[in-house]
Amino acid sequence: MWAMGAIIVELLTLTPIFEGSSEADVMNKICSVLGSPTDSTWPGGLGLAKNMCYRFPDLPGVRFSDLLPNASPELVNLVATLLSWEPSYRPTAIQALQHPFFHSCYFIPPTVRLQDTSFTLLDSVPLVFKMAMLRELMKKTPSFKSCASSLERADFNEDLSHFLPKDLFV
Repeated sequence: MWAMGAIIVELLTLTPIFEGSSEADVMNKICSVLGSPTDSTWPGGLGLAKNMCYRFPDLPGVRFSDLLPNASPELVNLVATLLSWEPSYRPTAIQALQHPFFHSCYFIPPTVRLQDTSFTLLDSVPLVFKMAMLRELMKKTPSFKSCASSLERADFNEDLSHFLPKDLFV
């Protein structure tokens, strides 16, 4: 899912997002975009880094709305969610397909909609995408307001109803 987020950014910007000349340079590029990981953005990662005596570069990151100025607020939120430090904060492929960005664009076949039954569709989608929105709002660049206000107005639960099979409500 991380790779999908990076690919989306690269397709929109026509440039590699995390291209570096070494592992340290790549990590510096990742931190310069996402901001350095914290206890709230990657709890387990900081422990792993400490065990390896690694210290992340101290960088604030940029808002994805600044990185992708021509992208819709929904796409900005999807990218921010996919490029989360913590793997468990990233959506699964099925959850990503249920993101509001895809609601008006693509038909999602019923077989894809029903494959993963380990989560409640109406409850899981808002949480992962709202978490990404909150992480974006914590970054200091002020240009995210337009995206945040449109996401606050969105009622993800209502929007998901047309993706669910009719017999689910019987």
